[in-house]
Amino acid sequence: MNKFLDYSQWKSYNHCPMEWYEKYREQVRQAPTGQSADAMTLGSLVHAGIQHFREKQSTVIPVEAIDEFNPTPECLAWAQELLLGYTRHYANEAFTKYYCEEPLKFPLIDGMDGLAKVDCYFDVAEDVTIETGLGDTFTLEPGTWIHEYKTKAASKDVGKYIASWRTNMQACFQMLALEHQLNRPVSGLIVNVLEKPQDYQPKRTCKTCKVASELRDWEPSGTQFACPACQAVQDIDTVVKSKINRVPKYYRIMVKRNRQELELAKTEMAQVATDILAIDAGTRIPSRNTEACIDQIFRPCVYSEPHGALRSAASWPGFIKVEALRYVTR
Repeated sequence: MNKFLDYSQWKSYNHCPMEWYEKYREQVRQAPTGQSADAMTLGSLVHAGIQHFREKQSTVIPVEAIDEFNPTPECLAWAQELLLGYTRHYANEAFTKYYCEEPLKFPLIDGMDGLAKVDCYFDVAEDVTIETGLGDTFTLEPGTWIHEYKTKAASKDVGKYIASWRTNMQACFQMLALEHQLNRPVSGLIVNVLEKPQDYQPKRTCKTCKVASELRDWEPSGTQFACPACQAVQDIDTVVKSKINRVPKYYRIMVKRNRQELELAKTEMAQVATDILAIDAGTRIPSRNTEACIDQIFRPCVYSEPHGALRSAASWPGFIKVEALRYVTR
């Protein structure tokens, strides 16, 4: 059993301890149904492509990644386009990068370490002005900086996305891990963002049942429309948008944490680690956060049906055993 805490586990546990337990202790996930086109698949393909480019100077998504993530043709095409654009956009990086081949550990509590993946980092000797790609600049101060990259959908507001990195715990995990590895402070991160254009959607998604239906199937009801699936009456956008100008964007974000912020984050990580060790020892049960079962913003939790019936996911149709945290054991 893995006795470490990484960002994915921390995020899952804080969302719902029982979700964490199913994913990382029981190692039960929803069985895939056909090809995938979700954000995680796209991000994983691009990540594999960037790593392949770094190692082989190839701008083709590796076959091994395609076989593993089983993307739809459109998802694979977008991953390929994002990769090509990325390698051209950042063809002449000014920094000498140092790559971390293995996940990095750092001390957390007795019996459990922290863990983070850091793809690479670089050192800055004097102030460097960087263009963000959004019409402004930021200045990197002398020190050690982590280089990260993320895929993002155009439907996510850029301002809110940038603001989310001000408190994102992933940055804390990475900085603490690299500081322990190098035995020196880390100034922060540069995050290269690869933004996929918003898809043309001829369907409209119901605000009540979340089912997407063709625009032509919605029934007029006064000035509103009734959902074909659940009959809920609501306002919908009746304008059919064009497919043109779907061009990826590339821009950069600077992320910093001071010592006080890192120490507070480490304390919060330690609390989760303490809870997990208690669950492993049988002195604490993983509680359900029932407020997160059916979320009004995100899709329903995949474990909501078995947990709603007071059953484990392993005993419920449509779930399979999947090795958790494969990046650690590869």
